[in-house]
Amino acid sequence: MQLFHNHTNQISSISVMSNRSNLKRNLSSLVNSNKVMFNLSNTVALITGGASGIGLATAKTFLKENIKGLCIVDINENLGQIALNELIKSFGDRVIFVKADTSNRSQFDEAFRITIDSFGSLDVVFNNAGIFDDKHWEKEISINICGTLHGTMLAVDEYLPKYKSGNEAVVVNMSSICGLDAFGCAPVYTATKHAIIGLSRSFGKESHYNRTKVRVITICPGTTDTPMTVGGLDRNLGPAYRDLETEFDQYPRQSADVAADAVKTLIGTASTGSVWVIEGGDLYEVEILERQSRRRK
Repeated sequence: MQLFHNHTNQISSISVMSNRSNLKRNLSSLVNSNKVMFNLSNTVALITGGASGIGLATAKTFLKENIKGLCIVDINENLGQIALNELIKSFGDRVIFVKADTSNRSQFDEAFRITIDSFGSLDVVFNNAGIFDDKHWEKEISINICGTLHGTMLAVDEYLPKYKSGNEAVVVNMSSICGLDAFGCAPVYTATKHAIIGLSRSFGKESHYNRTKVRVITICPGTTDTPMTVGGLDRNLGPAYRDLETEFDQYPRQSADVAADAVKTLIGTASTGSVWVIEGGDLYEVEILERQSRRRK
């Protein structure tokens, strides 16, 4: 564990029963009536996978919102140092970098403690770290599922209820559109993202919120231009799966900045337990129906 410290989209809703794109319905009137529940100004946040991609873009977005302190956590020390220097140059000395493997609970726990020791509080945790590497699927499961589970449990049960600076705190967990649909080219990655939705919805139950005052939200980005989307052909289960990657060609692309802005929006307004897609710049909620109402007749 190492610490490094240098001195409006459209929102709508769908019901997931078969194909999410066919079930989308506009709820823009609901958005207009939403009240901001959480303001990032003067809060402290921790972002995993914060050295690049959506994590780094979200770090910049948070700092523009005048947060008091930010910890970016990443396993890549070189990228973390580069990101830290870039953020401090642009936003001042409100940022620290902690090198940690989120699949290792003790390292992740240390990152939480360093953040609180540095800034005195903690209000937002964005469990963003994840990989696509079906070829090394045990590692993929460890990072994507265990890492998110560690971050959620540490946030909800250990740190946020005690160290939040206001009335409530927020956890945002990174899933994917792969957590809502089936993708034959990446079955293990898809499974990990389904798991994150189940995990987040369970911790997002009102019973947990009532005892902790921590909202847990899931975000599911579509195809996003990040380092993780480069070289995917070399990280699938083998040649038989490569031809299936055309599945992704039908989806619109978006920048990491678009996804980061969606994270900010959801922190401010989304209900605990809710699941959201940000795809091609379109932000919408997913309504996951209870199993009784999905029974095939």
